Amino acid sequence: MSSQEKGRGIGEIWGAQAASLLISAACRDAVRLFLIPRFFCSRQAAGYCRLSLRSPENQSPMNIEYLADYPDALPSLAEWQHREWGHLRAGDTVENRRARLQGYCNRDRIPLTVVALEGSEVLGSASLVLHDMETRMELTPWLAGVFVGEQHRRKGIGAELVRRIMVEAGKLDVPLLYLYTVHSEKFYAALGWTLLERTSYREQKVVIMTYAPARPKP
Repeated sequence: MSSQEKGRGIGEIWGAQAASLLISAACRDAVRLFLIPRFFCSRQAAGYCRLSLRSPENQSPMNIEYLADYPDALPSLAEWQHREWGHLRAGDTVENRRARLQGYCNRDRIPLTVVALEGSEVLGSASLVLHDMETRMELTPWLAGVFVGEQHRRKGIGAELVRRIMVEAGKLDVPLLYLYTVHSEKFYAALGWTLLERTSYREQKVVIMTYAPARPKP
């Protein structure tokens, strides 16, 4: 082998070693970023990984079910709704509200209520009712009673409850669904609801909105 070839061979060796070092460093960074949490945790790091990378299978999924199938949710819902809206009905009681909700325990006809659950914990509810404005009895049916417990808000639960009632209305061949709201026009508009009118109800300015449910495919 000539000196030129020797020099080239040494250079190639050094070049290969340098490349190997670079690749090793890159791989080490990749391992640190992507592999360590699952495969290379030390005992101390493993504890950190378990806390910071909670696996989805350990999280209880949120389900939306018919209240008819979960009557144990009635007391919590009646308490919540009475605290939120009891002042709108003079002389109303928790027991009266619970009785009304009991009447909403249907699956295939109006009125019906759906409830959001995480395991056995009640998160919120929404209802499909025949009437919700005493001054507009010609309009029917209505999305009503959308409520999420304070500690569970801003997690998308309310939107999922509304969507479920929209689907239920479609299954029941409802041509046009109504709601009224004081403060949540933008929220409902983002879910596909359309402004019908602005009016006053129970000494408040409210917005009446409509939604045409999609009919389920045969």
